Amino acid sequence: MEYEPGGGAHTTSSLIRWMLVGVEADFIHSAPLAAEGNVVGPFTVGQVVRVMTEVTNSSGTRNSAPRTITIEPPIT
Repeated sequence: MEYEPGGGAHTTSSLIRWMLVGVEADFIHSAPLAAEGNVVGPFTVGQVVRVMTEVTNSSGTRNSAPRTITIEPPIT
């Protein structure tokens, strides 16, 4: 995943959160959000993954809209 250039410069905490649809009821996985992008997984073909970002600063915590990704076979 890639993020808006220069975004998040004033956050005290930034996370990427994800869950496996049909397996987990909530976003139980997280990792520090990297400005250059993150790699999460591994996932298997056919899994449906929901991801969102969560950032916190002195004004509070905000979550992005969740995005849904269906894992497809690799392109060869």
